[in-house]
Amino acid sequence: MIALVIPALNEGEVIGEVVRSIPRLVEQIIVVDNGSTDHTAKRAEKAGALVVAELVRGYGRACRTGMKSRSRCYRVHRRGRQRLPRVSGGIGHADSPERV
Repeated sequence: MIALVIPALNEGEVIGEVVRSIPRLVEQIIVVDNGSTDHTAKRAEKAGALVVAELVRGYGRACRTGMKSRSRCYRVHRRGRQRLPRVSGGIGHADSPERV
């Protein structure tokens, strides 16, 4: 399984579009809501992502929380405002793919 972890803090304006733009090759999208005060979690869930809460702020902590929510899968990290490049035959270059 390929899971995509997206740490997010107050990304409510764009997170839905980001989640919907993920290629179907990614089987699970995990948005880690890092204490947002807007509608980030609600909009990510509505767009089809699994939302995991991490109330202690910090990019690294949010990434770890997302990784811990899934085991035995490929995980790719992206920032909440980044979109994956559109390429044929793959998901494009990832920030830090890892096999666990």
